[in-house]
Amino acid sequence: MSGAEDKRSDAALMAGIAAGEQSAYAALVSRHSMRFFRLAYRLTGRHEDAEDVVQDAFVQLWRAPHMWDPTHGSLFTTWFYQVISNRALSLRRQAARHPQEALGDIVDSQCGAEETLNAKHRRLWLESRIRALPERQKLALVLCFYEELSNQDAAEVMGIGIKALQSLLMRAKATLREDINSFDELKAGGQG
Repeated sequence: MSGAEDKRSDAALMAGIAAGEQSAYAALVSRHSMRFFRLAYRLTGRHEDAEDVVQDAFVQLWRAPHMWDPTHGSLFTTWFYQVISNRALSLRRQAARHPQEALGDIVDSQCGAEETLNAKHRRLWLESRIRALPERQKLALVLCFYEELSNQDAAEVMGIGIKALQSLLMRAKATLREDINSFDELKAGGQG
């Protein structure tokens, strides 16, 4: 297919990949790479790390397409969310052992108005608090709110029940709510 989007289902593309069809692989990567990059980025906090996670996962998929078994009932995307999540969290654990390498670039050299700077500071601070959540809470939050998976799909990706997922989400939201309140109080105290 020259430049045209491949309309085959993910399962059909995976069958093509298993048969060594490079165009099926290219179509699958093109269709889903941004989705999985967003997840990897939210979990690692670094653009370069997210790219590495996604690239490595897709390379592994090309080398061993049989890893996904459609007879197990999972959609390709649900299964690959698990692959990306596991790789990203593993990379994060490694980065935690070397914190100076995991800071990422959070400074914008072009500051605008004070409120823009404050809003950016608050957003960066909140993102850092999300990254600081326990891994399972963070993964549940990212899958449900940023990747917009249903609770059922997110629970399947994580290999847990819906009640357990909901519990993780409640704890993550409670922690973030406390963190936001602390941030707002700190900012108000600094301005008064």
